[in-house]
Amino acid sequence: FGGRFRFLTFWNLFVGSTFWILYAIDREVIYPKSLDAILPFWFNHLLHSITIPLTLADRYIIKTCYPEFKRGISATLLFMATYLLWLLFVSSVSGVWVYPIFNVLDTTKKTIFILICALLFSGFYGVGNALNKLLW
Repeated sequence: FGGRFRFLTFWNLFVGSTFWILYAIDREVIYPKSLDAILPFWFNHLLHSITIPLTLADRYIIKTCYPEFKRGISATLLFMATYLLWLLFVSSVSGVWVYPIFNVLDTTKKTIFILICALLFSGFYGVGNALNKLLW
């Protein structure tokens, strides 16, 4: 699972953590109440909660060979930049933001939010790398 890009599986920690932080601050910007009628409560947790303990268990059970830090963090940021470009492309073509939070942020706040996410994302990479070294 993941092959040589297995070190990117910490992305699950980023997604789960970011989702629940935003959910706690303002649920409507990340998972509007209108979705409750479409997606059951347990399915939301399946998507956004279970990934965190499973990723941590994966770190503990399976040895992952992280690349040299500079290469790994570069690949991580490239992955994030590619995803961001995809989000921007989808928005420019459809006029709809995939994540509702972008509807309520002006350009400056979107930029700050993206930079904070990049820092958090990079931090999770560093934590995953350190945890892997500690365990293995």
